[in-house]
Parts: sequence; C-alpha cells; structure tokens
Amino acid sequence: MLAVLVCLAIGLSLWLALPSPASAHTHVERSTPPTEATFRDVRTSLLMITRWIGFLAAFLLVGSVVFQATVLGPGLGSMHPQEGWRLGEGAAARLRALQADAAIGLLAILAAEVGLQASLLLEAPLSYQATGARLWQFLVETTPGWSVLIKGSLALVLMLPPSLNWIPPLAGGMLLSGFTLTAHAARSGPLAAAADWVHLLAAAIWIGGLASLLVVLRTGSREDRTLLTQALAPRFSTVAGVSLGVLVASGVYMTLLYIPVVRAFIDTPYGRKLLLKLLIVTPLVGLGVANRFLIVPRLTGALHPPIRRFLRLVRGEVWLAAMVALVVAVPVSAPPASVRAPIASAAPARRHVTLSGPAGDVRVRLSLAPAAPGRNRVAVVVTDRRGRPLASPARVLLRLNRVDDPSAPVTVRLIREGRGRYAVETAALAVSGKWALRVVVRRKGRQTVAAVFPLQIGEGVR
Repeated sequence: MLAVLVCLAIGLSLWLALPSPASAHTHVERSTPPTEATFRDVRTSLLMITRWIGFLAAFLLVGSVVFQATVLGPGLGSMHPQEGWRLGEGAAARLRALQADAAIGLLAILAAEVGLQASLLLEAPLSYQATGARLWQFLVETTPGWSVLIKGSLALVLMLPPSLNWIPPLAGGMLLSGFTLTAHAARSGPLAAAADWVHLLAAAIWIGGLASLLVVLRTGSREDRTLLTQALAPRFSTVAGVSLGVLVASGVYMTLLYIPVVRAFIDTPYGRKLLLKLLIVTPLVGLGVANRFLIVPRLTGALHPPIRRFLRLVRGEVWLAAMVALVVAVPVSAPPASVRAPIASAAPARRHVTLSGPAGDVRVRLSLAPAAPGRNRVAVVVTDRRGRPLASPARVLLRLNRVDDPSAPVTVRLIREGRGRYAVETAALAVSGKWALRVVVRRKGRQTVAAVFPLQIGEGVR
C-alpha cells in the first residue's frame, strides 16, 4: 500500500504542476537539458515524499500527545481505579512507543529534507552542502531552514520525559508552526498564518488522535479492548467533533481568501490541489460522522457493542487522512489563485537592476529590466578578471529560486548575442518576494562556475 501511495504522490505532483491556459505564458522559453531537468524533477518528487512522511510523523506526534492529555488520562480516570491502573499502564506504554517512533521518523525526514531543499535552493551537490558554513547558511538564512530548526528542536523536546503535563501539548502546537512558516499563508498576513496554524493543529488532533486510538486499543484481551473502547471512544468523539468544526471554519476562510472565483479550482495548480483535497476530505468526514452518531452511541448501551465495526471505520479514516496529508505535501510553486490576478498591476518598480560579482575565474554582470513581477529582460555579460568579454562561446543559464519556496526552481537558458553577451526575455519572475538568481557559466574544457545574487522583486523594492 505504501508503494501505491508513493507512486500516486509522483503522479499528483505532475498533475498539479500542469500549466493552465491562463498561466502558460509564465513558463520559460527554453528548457533545460533533459538529464538536468529529469534530475531536478526527481529531487522535487523526493522532496514531496519526504514532506508527506514529515506531515504524517508530525500529525502522529502532536496528535498523540494531545490524545494522552485530553482523552486517555480522563478516560482512564473515569474507570474503576484498579481497572484504570491495569489498562492504563499498557496503553501509556504503547502511546509512548508511538510518540518515540514518530519523533525519530520526523527527525530522520528533516535530515533528508535539509539535503533536498538545500540542493534545490543552492543548486549544488550534497557533498558541497555538507560543509558547516553552507549548512549553517541554509538553516539560518532561509525560511525553509528556520522551519527545519523549529520542527527538529521541538521534536527533540517531545522525546524527553515531561516535567509538567502541559509541556507536550504546548510543544506540539509550536512544532506545527514550522509548517506554517513555509506555507502560502505565511505570506498573506498574520490572520491567514494563524488560520493555517489552527487548521494544522485541528488536523493533527483529529488524524493523530485516530491513530493513537487504534494503537491504544491494540490489546490482546477482547474484554480489555471493550472496556478501553467504551471509556475512550466517546471522549475522543467529542474532541474529534470540535477539531472537525475548527477544520471546516478555518478551511472555508482560507478557501475564500485564496480562491476568488469558482473557475480558479480548475485553472490554477493551487486550486486543483485544494479541489482534490476536498474530494478526499468529504468521505473522510462521512466516516467520522457515521462513527460519531451511529456507532459510538451503541458502544456503551448495546449488549454486544460493535467494536470491530468501530475499529474498521477508524482504520478507514486513518487511510483517507494519510491521502489528505499526501495532497497537502505536494509542492505547488505557483501562488494561490488570489495572488495571481494582481501580478500585471503590481506597483511600479525600478526601470532596471544591475548586479555583478565573481564566478570562479570570471566576472558576471547581470541586468534585469524592469525588475518587476511579470515579464523581464535578462542580460548577462561575462568577462575575465581584467574586464574583457569572453571571446570563446559559453553556455549561460539563469536559475531562479524563491527563497521561501525552494522546491520548484526554474532554469532559463540565455541566448548568445555577442562576445561575452547573453540575454533572454522571461516571465519566470512572476511573483513578488525574495529571489535567489544563480548565473551558471559552462565552458568546454573548463570548470562550471556560478554567481548567486539575492534580489527582492515587487513589494519592498526601492
């Protein structure tokens, strides 16, 4: 089943990345070499898979600590003291094992994510990134780096024995802020970021709580399983109902914020991703409602409580929730639909920008006009150290990365216009924000060199 989901993940990333007719002009004029493009696509797909597993691990970790505080503890307290102590010891041990596995898995995924994200952002091999300076630069100078630091440090906190009962839920909530930091909502204002964080927290409580319930109920005795189910299921049903209400409210808010018209569900990659998520969430909610109103009331009053049916429905919810996390993990480099509309009417920017710097044994001068969101003319002059244009032809590439979205770099090949002069027109800089422009110079028989220039496009440009 995991292999099927991984294959589906790659297919989803390709489908969601398809250009719509309205946005086809934003793709680069010349493609990268097949081997280079294929390698980048593989890295992007691997990053998506690591993001998916990272979401699942974080949801399990956060949901289990909240489940322990809001469901398991009160549920065991409502039982006879001897029964509660006997059943609670094994249930708590299974839950701690789940939390440890989730925390270790999240840390391992974060380590892989650092390498993949840095590789996409810096366009350098892993051996080059492994140097302390480069790794530190990625972690402290980029938004994805800070996201990794937040999630990793709080995962370590959750692995330690808590001195106070309220510390694990608090640390779990703070851990999810690392995901919000790299989400579209983080660039849409404090209210949107708060809504995204609350949405993630509610999803973690629901999804992680479902998995925790299954783990806790994995006991050998049918009688013990019945006692635990009767004590825990009604409480978890209440917690899940509140989480579902929060999910719906925050989801509606973000849909209205990012999808201004119904057609955007089809015409934009972000809209297609949201539509697919809604299609999977609908049966998930249906299973939850069936459990809440049809199965849970019969667990305590019936002569033969439908424990097996309840557990089957819970397993179905867990699998559908994993599919939702898969869709969420698919990286969509295009901005939300509401951000795409004002690109053409962005605030006036400078007429041109000129940046220069060394690239190995040559110097690179990069000119960008009008240096505004939308279509730009890019001109590059490559000279030797004395300032003389290179006589021999070279292959010059421009790689563009949004600093807060390194999963989908764009590569443009410049056209030679004369001795050491190269240029191209491209609409790849379609969105306001912080960009990293990497000029790569390749010459026959010489080492490939590059120069990286940070640049603010659109808002904030003076």
